[in-house]
Amino acid sequence: MKNKHRKSLLVVGLSVLLLLTLVTNIRAQGYPPGFDLRIEWEHFEEQSKDRREMDVSQMGARMGYSLPQTFDIYVGLSWQDLNARLNGSDVDLDPALAFRVGGKVYAVRAIPMGVPADFTVALSYSTAKHEEATTKDDYSHRRIIGTGGLEWRYVNTVPYLNFGILYSELEAPLEEFDQTSLLISAGVYAPILENVYLRAEVNVVQEIGYAMGLQFRF
Repeated sequence: MKNKHRKSLLVVGLSVLLLLTLVTNIRAQGYPPGFDLRIEWEHFEEQSKDRREMDVSQMGARMGYSLPQTFDIYVGLSWQDLNARLNGSDVDLDPALAFRVGGKVYAVRAIPMGVPADFTVALSYSTAKHEEATTKDDYSHRRIIGTGGLEWRYVNTVPYLNFGILYSELEAPLEEFDQTSLLISAGVYAPILENVYLRAEVNVVQEIGYAMGLQFRF
């Protein structure tokens, strides 16, 4: 399965690079380009099928670079807590460190919708390896999210609405559990201090989830 892991990461990387090439002629506006640090806590109900349930929470930080209203790219590390009920039985998995990478491009700018909106396309990938508390078996978790959405800019406050696909995979010692689901998310970035923004989000995959965090621009 290592080759499959490498292929998934390669696909994500190539897709992000391809998306960035589509926006080379878009002129950025708003705050200056630069780096930002985001501390985030998010929760997704990723799988619910037959006698299987799986929810994933991640708390961590990511470092990114933004060319405003043109593209954002980032890498990050998160402490991932995975709760799984597989084949009707609970699996006791220890929390693990998750690696994350992603990007977003502003494909269409200033769509006239009252307050002008930007249409965005985003892609992200995360991976982690959990150890079962009793048997010490390894369980590998991977997630790929692709979305298209709208962002509105009310001065510095940015509400957003996204629709997309979430692919979740849990590789167990003798079996693999995966599911592809519709993802809907809505939230807002709002300034609370100079160069500090609060993010709040509600998402729906199998059930309702959430995301919240702080963004520091510098």
